[in-house]
Amino acid sequence: MPRNGFVAAALVAVAITSFAACGAGTTESSGLRAANSQHIRTYFAGLKDIVAPLHDFPRHPDNHVEATEILSSASRRLAALMAPLEFQVSHDDLLHGLLAQLDLVGQRERASRSGDTAAVALLKAEDLRQQRLIRAALAEAEQEIQTCRGDGFTC
Repeated sequence: MPRNGFVAAALVAVAITSFAACGAGTTESSGLRAANSQHIRTYFAGLKDIVAPLHDFPRHPDNHVEATEILSSASRRLAALMAPLEFQVSHDDLLHGLLAQLDLVGQRERASRSGDTAAVALLKAEDLRQQRLIRAALAEAEQEIQTCRGDGFTC
């Protein structure tokens, strides 16, 4: 699996770092604001932990077993993570992108083994599309976190 096939997954880890301090340093004057801020911080701390293994992924670009294990674990843990309502759409989009990339690992392995260069090319294009969708989900989450910060975490 070419390294560029999982660039988007590595971008997740980088983007999550900027969200991890969410709510830090704000004056939380209400219980609702404090609860929202805590839920968002907890969510992004969990998300950061989930995607950490993707930061230098894949370590071995041709190791389909490793790719499957890492993407399966990240997808499973992301599915179990409870997103704050404001982040549900970007959360679902991110999960969909990871699951789609997981599906592509097996498809590309089979196409490569069979020597089907046309299928490999189509799958590569789909991989790039999934990367764009993952980046869009991250951009949406980043925009929402900025909105929440601006609203004092009453979002």
